[in-house]
Amino acid sequence: MTSQPPPYQYNVMMGGMQMMGGGKMDTMMPYLPPADYSTEQAHQYQYTFTLNQGEFWYICTFPGHAENGMYGEIVVGE
Repeated sequence: MTSQPPPYQYNVMMGGMQMMGGGKMDTMMPYLPPADYSTEQAHQYQYTFTLNQGEFWYICTFPGHAENGMYGEIVVGE
C-alpha cells in the first residue's frame, strides 16, 4: 500500500516508491498456491491494518501489472 497515486511505472518495486509500513517489502502478501478447481479448494490471505484519514492505493507489485491498471484506491474519511 502506498500514498503515491498512479500512474505507476513497469516495476514499482524498483522505482524508489515508499510503501506504507516503513519498507518496500513489508506489505507484500505471501505466495498462495493455485486454486484446485477439481475439488473446489482455494486459499485465501487476510491482512489487517489501521489507516489515518486520507487516500491510499493498493497495487500489484508484479512487473507491469500496476502500470496496466492493477491497483485500487482506499479513501478513509471522517
